[in-house]
Amino acid sequence: IFFSSKSKKMAAPAKGVQMGQVVDGQPIVTTGVVVQTPALAPVAPVTAAPAQYPADLMCWDNCQCSRDIQLCCYVCACPYCAYADIMANIEVPTCCCPVGFCPSLACVAPMGFVSFILWTVMFASGILTPCASFVNVVPWVTCTSREALGQKYGLPTEDCGCPCCAHYCCLTCALYQESVYVKHVLQREPTCCCYQCCACCGQTPVGKYPKALGAPGAPDATIQQQPTL
Repeated sequence: IFFSSKSKKMAAPAKGVQMGQVVDGQPIVTTGVVVQTPALAPVAPVTAAPAQYPADLMCWDNCQCSRDIQLCCYVCACPYCAYADIMANIEVPTCCCPVGFCPSLACVAPMGFVSFILWTVMFASGILTPCASFVNVVPWVTCTSREALGQKYGLPTEDCGCPCCAHYCCLTCALYQESVYVKHVLQREPTCCCYQCCACCGQTPVGKYPKALGAPGAPDATIQQQPTL
C-alpha cells in the first residue's frame, strides 16, 4: 500500500489560539479552524404611543362640538344617560351595580336628586345660600367613567388634576370628551332613545371624528391596543 506525500492535513489553529478558546466576542473553533461570527446590533424596544382623547376637554373640544353635534346635544340634554351609555359600552359596572345602561343610570340619577335637595335646603336657610351653588355630589359617581377609561385603555386621567375635578368643573365637557372616544375610537355608538332624538340636529357617522382614525384602541389602529384589565 502506497501513501501519497500530497495527502491533506487538518488545518492547525491560528498562532496563539488554542482549541475551544473564545476570541474577539464570539468565535467558534471547530477542527482547528477559527470562524468569526459578526456581532449583532442591539435592537431598540418598540413601545406603543400613549392613548389620547380625540377631543379636547375644554369647552366641548374648544367649541367645536359641530364635529358631532348629535353627541354634543345628547350629553348636554341628558348627561346621566351619556354616563350610563359610556359605562355600558366599555362593560364596566358602576359601584356595586351590574354592567348595563339601566343599572348605571339607576346609580347616578339619585345623586342628582340628592344634590337638588341639598341646594334647596341651603337656599332656604339663607345663611348658606352663597355656598349652595358649589354643592354637587354627582361627580362622585360619574368620575368612575373617566377612571375606567384610564385603567382600561391607558387614557390620561390627570388633565384636570383628577377625574372627579374634571367632572365637577364641567360635567358635560368631560362626558363629551369620553363619549367621543367611545363612539369614534372604540366605535360603540350610544343606544339611548335621547341620543336618537338628538339626530335631528345633525349626524356624524361612527369613526369619522377628526383625530379618531388610527388612535390607540381603535379597531383600525396600527399601534398595538393597550392591554385591558
